[in-house]
Amino acid sequence: EAVSGLDSFDRRAEQIKGLGMLATKVTAAGQPLWYTGNATDLPPQIERTLERYVDQSHAKTLLVMPLQRPADDADSEAARAEHRDTIGALIVEQFQDRDTDAAFRQRVEIVAQHSADALSNALEHNSLFLLPLWKTLGKSKWLVQAGMLDKTIALAALAVALLVAVIVVPANFELAANGTLRPQVRREIFAGVDGVLEDVPVEHAQMVEPGQVLARLRNTDLDVDITSVVGKKTATQQQILSIKRALLDNPRLTLDEQNRLAGELAQLEETADSLQRQLDLYREKEQQLVITSPQHGQVVTWQVRDQLLHRPVQRGQLLMTVVDPSGKWELELLMPERRMGHITQAARDRKDDLPVTFILATHPGQQFNGRVVQIDRSADVRDDEGNTVLIRVAIDKSQLPDLRDGAVVTARVHCGRRPIGYVWFHDVIETVQAKILFWL
Repeated sequence: EAVSGLDSFDRRAEQIKGLGMLATKVTAAGQPLWYTGNATDLPPQIERTLERYVDQSHAKTLLVMPLQRPADDADSEAARAEHRDTIGALIVEQFQDRDTDAAFRQRVEIVAQHSADALSNALEHNSLFLLPLWKTLGKSKWLVQAGMLDKTIALAALAVALLVAVIVVPANFELAANGTLRPQVRREIFAGVDGVLEDVPVEHAQMVEPGQVLARLRNTDLDVDITSVVGKKTATQQQILSIKRALLDNPRLTLDEQNRLAGELAQLEETADSLQRQLDLYREKEQQLVITSPQHGQVVTWQVRDQLLHRPVQRGQLLMTVVDPSGKWELELLMPERRMGHITQAARDRKDDLPVTFILATHPGQQFNGRVVQIDRSADVRDDEGNTVLIRVAIDKSQLPDLRDGAVVTARVHCGRRPIGYVWFHDVIETVQAKILFWL
């Protein structure tokens, strides 16, 4: 709890932990420890702990004196000896070779006795029921003295009036959430096949048109597969031509030879069809190596070329985002799941959409308005926000001074009116309901 000469100390320090372990061992034994360099006569548990601590602190003399709670004068000697419990320990260290004569030990015993009395009184005082309240009342006794009774009654009446106002007076109930500003029309561009980005002909903030090339990939394995299939198909077609010439140009073939060649021809034609279908699939896959824009819009991915060029990507990996800044804009709010009960109830009670007030991080002094248009049906863990539900808010982009995709916003969703006390302390009330009342 305390170290002489230090206002604060690190409980995780090795010397502090060693000192605590030593005090615990000694107080468990119930006898003072006097160490002046020789620990051979000590119990093994205390000896090992003492040696480890002395190796760290380099103390020449060490005293650990258990502090016991003073006995009640009304108790008998046997009762005093039985019920006295240890409440701490006084530790004295010397780091130079000095004699510990009888006078020194007597002074230590006197200090230990006074320390035990002081610590016992402090513990007893600190354990008083409702101690902070009694302290406050003790400091406020002037209110009922020296003709202050009328003021005391007035203050009490004022307190009651404030309490009633907190319970009765209504106020706007608004729930805060963080979010971002987004264009409503946005497309995430993903890689359709595995490959390496060999060309990214667009940059951040560049406007693109439908069908414009955004990126080109190279897939060596796909090139090898296409070359292999083309070679097999060419060889098969040559075999087909050879058999057809043999059937047409050689009239001396017997019927069995003609049937055998006809069977081989049918099998080769089936193989050729299969190879053609494989080649068509590979060609479709090859077309996916060229990624084009699905819409008119603007590339909003920061440093898209530096991030992607010559990088290997996998199928389904997000490459960039294209948005339409000329269309409608919206807010994406991340509302903590624990507050969704209020949102759902307010949406059920109102006939129209819930109003929203928000500010931009770049313009904290201006407030803007919107309305809730969609509430996600599922909750997800998102970054540092924890378990949240996505809420989409429609806004009028003409009222905003700056349109920037991903701009940070802070919003308040209006959920009707509630008593002002509940508006102020609803988080505390819900915590008590969930953490305390639920388990009673």
